[in-house]
Amino acid sequence: MASHEIEDVIRSFYGRATPDLEAAVGAPFDPRLRYCLEAAQAGEDVLAFENLCSNLYEFNVPISAEEYDQLARVARELGIDDNRWEFLEELRG
Repeated sequence: MASHEIEDVIRSFYGRATPDLEAAVGAPFDPRLRYCLEAAQAGEDVLAFENLCSNLYEFNVPISAEEYDQLARVARELGIDDNRWEFLEELRG
């Protein structure tokens, strides 16, 4: 997978955490996405993807069925085990 593809996936989640979600976590969401983006830009696609998934879950960011399918496709392309991302099923709307 080209890094720009994972970068596009990460960017698609910018601005998605509500202030209430950020308050519940005690941290802003977008700076964490920037870290994921920087990892992808450095060629660390697996690290970027796993951190993205962790942050989506921690911030309880709702994802659409289409986004879930896209994340599943990316995970398969990167060779990431299902147990590293399937927990996002809980966020799928």
